[in-house]
Amino acid sequence: MQRVYQPFIERVIHRYEGGYGWNKKDPGGPTNFGITCYDLAEHRGQKMTSRSAWVDPVRNMPLSEAEMIYATKYAAALHFNDLPVH
Repeated sequence: MQRVYQPFIERVIHRYEGGYGWNKKDPGGPTNFGITCYDLAEHRGQKMTSRSAWVDPVRNMPLSEAEMIYATKYAAALHFNDLPVH
């Protein structure tokens, strides 16, 4: 299956989301490539115990895993590949 959403995802990650960060006032917790600790825990099928427990897993998450989360959680759910290409 062609991943027509890939250029969009690359632009979102590289232009708007960037790398690791955690503003403790942000309810999303540790975030990397725009993927929160909650998204990563869900993707890995693991229980979310505390945000601080997910600092290292989020920080060390490879870009390929973030792209997979975007593909499965967002692009597939929205039927992105079914949208017309412009």
